[in-house]
Formats: sequence, structure tokens, C-alpha cells
Amino acid sequence: MVTAINDVDSSVIGIVATADDADAELFPLNKPTLLTRVNDVLGKCGTTGTLYRALKAIADQVSTKVIVVRVAEHKEEGGKTQDQLVIGGSESDGSYTGMYALLVAEQDESIGYRPRILAAPELDTEAVTKSLCVIAGKLRAFVYA
Repeated sequence: MVTAINDVDSSVIGIVATADDADAELFPLNKPTLLTRVNDVLGKCGTTGTLYRALKAIADQVSTKVIVVRVAEHKEEGGKTQDQLVIGGSESDGSYTGMYALLVAEQDESIGYRPRILAAPELDTEAVTKSLCVIAGKLRAFVYA
């Protein structure tokens, strides 16, 4: 008799990144997006912000699944700070923004994976890193900052 064992995919990376000129259909703001072949989408990452550099660095090292949450780049005075945009939270409609969107990736039918390695490349201030550690605790993940 053979028993199938469901193992945990511990190599799924979850990143929060900025890229105002990225393909908005592929990388909608504050929504988790699953990438299974990072090299295939590098041309749609745009050139501003941190998204292209982060995905290129991942692709240069490893071939793994990556869940991306793209957040807006801070531009205006009096609005949310970059840290607030990266950290995010919950909206009045129950949706999550920023890194909190990583919490619902596994329940999303189009994703179905839980990120186990978390990062916010070039955006990892002390406040962001502390919040990312909270998210990691909920996901049983690791943080690289």
C-alpha cells in the first residue's frame, strides 16, 4: 500500500515591491500574484521601483514560485508614507493591502500557495521589518531583511 504525503512547499517566496510602470493587469496593486516562471515576466515589471531588481535577483539565484504584492510608490505630501503603503492593512471592504495581502494568497484560487520566505527588498525599514515579522508569524514563514 502506498500513502501519499502532502509536503509543505517551503521554497515559495513572498515579496512586497514597488513599480509604478509595471503591467497593472499582471501586477495589480495590493493583490497577490503568483509567478511560476519569473524570467518570463521580467519584461512586464517596469523599470521604476524595486520589483524588477528583486525578481531579477531571485531569477539569477533560483527557480521557484514567487508571490508578488505590488504597492504604490509614495509620491505625495500628506498622504501615506512608503512604510504605510508597504505594510498595508485591512480595508473597509475586508480586503487586505500591502504585506497583509500575503495572508490571503493561499486561499486565492489562482494562487493556492502560502509564502514561506518573506521580503520587501529595498523597502525593509525597521517598521516594515517588524511588521513583516508579524506576518511571518501568522504564515509560519521566515523573513529576510
